[in-house]
Amino acid sequence: MLNKLKLFHFFVLFLILCGHVFAQRFDTIAEHYKTWRYNCAIFSANDSNCDFHFRGYEKRFTPTHANIDRTEHSLRQHKQNLDTLSSNRYRYSGIRKKLGKYRKQYLGFINERGHHILYINCFRVCKEDEDDFDDWWLKRIIRVCDGGDNFWSVKFDLDTGTFFDLYIHGRA
Repeated sequence: MLNKLKLFHFFVLFLILCGHVFAQRFDTIAEHYKTWRYNCAIFSANDSNCDFHFRGYEKRFTPTHANIDRTEHSLRQHKQNLDTLSSNRYRYSGIRKKLGKYRKQYLGFINERGHHILYINCFRVCKEDEDDFDDWWLKRIIRVCDGGDNFWSVKFDLDTGTFFDLYIHGRA
């Protein structure tokens, strides 16, 4: 009887541990990197939940704090020129006026030339929606088809220090 009880306890413990490992695998949270100037999520290259891909960018890397700091500094320095980088028809200068109010999601890719490219997904959250976004934005890439300059993305080549492919989502 004692052996059956031990076996039962072992089995329950095994199920709990398996459930914990399983839950972690599908509930990955990006690293939350927040300073007084910006609020970012850094998605790991090893995150199997992140199914975000671009043609010509087969390899991934995990951005570092230094990568983010450099990119954020460059964004502030070049914010006047962001509108000229738009790869779609929506050009709106509202981005540069609200740059510090966006949350940003960073993903690292390596292109076919070996350059380290950061994909920066940017969005604003209204005060009344803060609780709804809690850590949700740290678990998945926010994708919106419209929303104007409240939702935009840009790529930054860490090797050349240049921004490209600014995409401002459609008008709300």
